[in-house]
Amino acid sequence: MKILFVVGFYPTKYSDWWGSFFHNYAKGLVRRGHEVTILRVAPQNRQEAKERKRWFIRDTEWRDGVRIEIFFFPKVPKLDGITRWLLKGFQKKVYREIYPDKAPDIAHLHFGEMETSLMASQWLPQLQIPYVVTEHATSFQYDQISARTVAIARRVYEGANGISVVGHRLLNRLESLYPFIFRLIPNGIDSKLFAYDERPLKARIDFLDVGSLMAKKNQTTLVRCFAQAFGDREDVFLTIAGEGPERQKIQDEIERRHLEKRIRLTGAVSNLEVRELMKQADFFVLPSLVETFGVAALEALSCGIPVLATRSGGPEDFIRPGVDGIVVDKSESDIIEGLRALLAGTWDRKKISVEAHERFDVEKVAQQLESLYSDALKEGVTL
Repeated sequence: MKILFVVGFYPTKYSDWWGSFFHNYAKGLVRRGHEVTILRVAPQNRQEAKERKRWFIRDTEWRDGVRIEIFFFPKVPKLDGITRWLLKGFQKKVYREIYPDKAPDIAHLHFGEMETSLMASQWLPQLQIPYVVTEHATSFQYDQISARTVAIARRVYEGANGISVVGHRLLNRLESLYPFIFRLIPNGIDSKLFAYDERPLKARIDFLDVGSLMAKKNQTTLVRCFAQAFGDREDVFLTIAGEGPERQKIQDEIERRHLEKRIRLTGAVSNLEVRELMKQADFFVLPSLVETFGVAALEALSCGIPVLATRSGGPEDFIRPGVDGIVVDKSESDIIEGLRALLAGTWDRKKISVEAHERFDVEKVAQQLESLYSDALKEGVTL
């Protein structure tokens, strides 16, 4: 089957750390014999263009058998309507370059509330190409969600031949907002990349957190909780891997706690770099305020690393308390207690890894996507 992914972001040489969960879907499908092409057309602001040294970029990459077609163009300041018009036009232009003759069998849009999906949902049916949508957005899980977000997603969903979501709480939320039928299909893990390794005994204990440095990821709170839980333990360390607007706030908290020698901020990391960090980690922490899934925590389980996660909407779907981790409420006292319990627990790391692979390997998840596509193709194009 020829499958076209339409996305607003994706791990490439321009942003290697962004969107690994898309790539996991694509890898699983390729390993099962499908042809997957990624269409990533996106506006870029002045800072992004400066870093990339060009306003217009047209590029092609290959990763793990997945073809990635990239086009960046200048964002028009304060004129969102023109930017959307350009986005739609450039999507169609690059599509015609990819498929000059035979169209793909199906398109797969990701994040129904993104402009990328909205524009694609307008021209794909005109070309008689059925599409499905996978919803990943955390925005739906907040108590307050903008009317615009709800409206954009509705327009995208209306034309879809199938809609999947990655987590139970997100599923429940969308069912309360829309009359459509949603199917639960989780994110997957590359069990070949995130494999179990025997860990030699070492003098130090390493905790790891991976995620964008954003308020919803709650890493400043994690620093405070780590200080309270292990402030007197010179053998316990924490690495926070990621980049984002909260970096200075997190760094300030580290310095306020005098933990510069025991808490490290790595900056942005690729999927391969995450794997190297996990080879050194003993425990993983996901202290988020809101998640639709929590791929990094699942990757940790795949490596045999026990996980502490907050009840944030996603990790509860796959972390089994007492078996492969601990799930706690989001209060600081609960996180502190959870950190200590994680360290004190007895964990069968090999079993954690094996069972994560059995439940969430990318090829197993790809089989669920195949079912979604098959049902969509039976339905035909929605105009």
